[in-house]
Amino acid sequence: MAAESKKILYGEISLKNEDFEKGENKHLIELEYYKTQNTSNNLFNVENFGVEIKKKEYVGSRVEEETKCIENVTRKEEVINELIDTLKRNKVTPISLEEVVKDLFNVYI
Repeated sequence: MAAESKKILYGEISLKNEDFEKGENKHLIELEYYKTQNTSNNLFNVENFGVEIKKKEYVGSRVEEETKCIENVTRKEEVINELIDTLKRNKVTPISLEEVVKDLFNVYI
């Protein structure tokens, strides 16, 4: 049996003018937060959960996208749900995802 992988949209937010520092470009930015789920290919079909963040920045007529994914963060779905809630609440972007997860879980990625 092959390993299965799923990606589920957990939530999304748009950054508003008050989310930007004074003097920053104020392009519309949308952040999408995904929960990833992998079932490993072994006797026990162990599920591992991860997180992916996709950033879409609308600059004039073009859309700049940035994505970062960290797989196999935890085997507990409630832990990944709490992590994604924290990422959303703090408006974490792909560029800082790895650092935030390292700080929260005190692990090397």
